[in-house]
Amino acid sequence: LYAISCISRDEPVALAKFGQLDGWGVLVRAVQRDSPKLRTKGCFMISSASQVSGQVVKEMVDMGLVMQLAHILHLPFDNSHEHILSALLTLVKNSSQAREEARAENLGLVEVLGNRVKVLEDKEEFSECVEHSKSILQLLEPDFVATEDWQEVADWQSVPGGCHVKMDMETGKKMARKEETADR
Repeated sequence: LYAISCISRDEPVALAKFGQLDGWGVLVRAVQRDSPKLRTKGCFMISSASQVSGQVVKEMVDMGLVMQLAHILHLPFDNSHEHILSALLTLVKNSSQAREEARAENLGLVEVLGNRVKVLEDKEEFSECVEHSKSILQLLEPDFVATEDWQEVADWQSVPGGCHVKMDMETGKKMARKEETADR
């Protein structure tokens, strides 16, 4: 896998041939295996190839890779998750279909990524995992949806106009709600 990745990941012609020979199917099955090293190498190749070729992104999304990567992120955290997040970020950044699939409630991806940010954000060695997670969340849920009640605003969300915003000085959390309308 490493050798094939080195030879083909930056070459559109080689990537096209790799796809014709069902290389992407083999790669997806490798990423699904319970081997952090294999997942890391496979996701690195997916990330690299997806930045070179829009066709690779389309093939990966059509093969259900968004769902597969989301499933892996539900498993206990290991060092391969940084590369899984990187591959997922590349897909959702470059494909509206991937973004829609990632938003599906049955995947629980927004919740998993939000929890991952909370658990890892104070650990410097996981800063890339946190950044990838926040970037994905920004693409999936960019705006805060205000209600009548105070709610926490996530780091990656923007608050629409017409909202009251406050900062909880004890926790450092930003809170917002809809502006109260006066009865006329």
